[in-house]
Amino acid sequence: MRHHALILRGALRANARPLPKRHALAAQLSPILILSGSSQLSRTRLRCCPQQRSYSSSSPEPQPRSQPQPQPPIQPKTETQPQQPEQEQTPSPYPSAANPPPTTRPPPLNLPARPREATSFFSAANIKYLIARGIAYMVFYKTGLSHILTNTRLLFFSSSPSSSSIAAMRPEPHTRAFSLLYRRWQHDARRLPLFALMLLVCGELTPFAVLFLPRVVPFTCRIPSQVEKVLREAEARRRAARRLVAAGGAAAGEDFARSWSGGEGRAGEKKDGKGGAARIKVVGAARATPEALAMILDLPVRSWTRKKRLWSRIHERLHFLNVDDGLLAEAGGAEALVAEELRLACADRGIDVLGRSEEELRTALGRWLHLTDERRLGVEERQKAVLWLLLSEESQWDRFEG
Repeated sequence: MRHHALILRGALRANARPLPKRHALAAQLSPILILSGSSQLSRTRLRCCPQQRSYSSSSPEPQPRSQPQPQPPIQPKTETQPQQPEQEQTPSPYPSAANPPPTTRPPPLNLPARPREATSFFSAANIKYLIARGIAYMVFYKTGLSHILTNTRLLFFSSSPSSSSIAAMRPEPHTRAFSLLYRRWQHDARRLPLFALMLLVCGELTPFAVLFLPRVVPFTCRIPSQVEKVLREAEARRRAARRLVAAGGAAAGEDFARSWSGGEGRAGEKKDGKGGAARIKVVGAARATPEALAMILDLPVRSWTRKKRLWSRIHERLHFLNVDDGLLAEAGGAEALVAEELRLACADRGIDVLGRSEEELRTALGRWLHLTDERRLGVEERQKAVLWLLLSEESQWDRFEG
């Protein structure tokens, strides 16, 4: 439209003649119409695109200013107090670490009561009683053999699927319970073939045969009367050995020192692997012999046993006592042991157990652990204390306390 208006205006100027009033008015109003048409077109575009209109016409709203966050109050600096040294505390009893599984001990023996009607040996009541008694012994030995099998599973088949009861009995490694489990399994496994042969040959008469051969029976298959007999004989040998020590002379002491040192270097010294001399305190050697010390430790002493072999067994037993004392102290001491393990621990350390109450045994074992505490005495002094306690009666332990 604007283009046409410009052409019309040019034509009018070229002709240079006056136009009628209506044409002159139209020529004057044409630019206004053109502008009004363009404005109308823009209004139409804005009406069709409301978003564009709002974007172009609306002014940005002022954003609210963020309020400053309140700062936490500054705490005044205080001087750090020096930490007080922690006092050494006695470990609490830990029975699961101190006591091996019950399968390492003999099962209970449930013998039937003798009926009153069994007046004669060949009576019917007495024959039934003897048969029931033989069956009870066979059940006892069968349970003892199954204990050995269970201990084997606990030690060597931990990754294989097993029942929850067996998995619950498995002790943690590096504890006294695990150490005794392995030690007693070795003891029973060595005696199992000969005992199995005895059980097959003797049958129900096995309880009478084991009284003559108590050392060939696994520990889990020892009947109560056999256990009492072994303890009684061991205590008698200890008393005889201590009397021998008390009545000995200086010549026996020199032999003791030479045997302890292994015949290397001076008396009382033992060559270590590096060629140095490891000092070993030989206490009580003035009146002791290796045979006497082996009898006190309940080690078998035979006339044909070589002295070197005897000393090897003595060193092994003393090393066992050293390790066992440390593990027992970590597990809580004598208070963490059950009654059966308390008797066995006292017997291993040369403490008499027959005819004594549980409280007396706990007190005696607690005194042993206190008098042989390596943390308090040191390695050499502990060896000295162990030998003194082994060679002395329990009534003489008072002079070592203090």
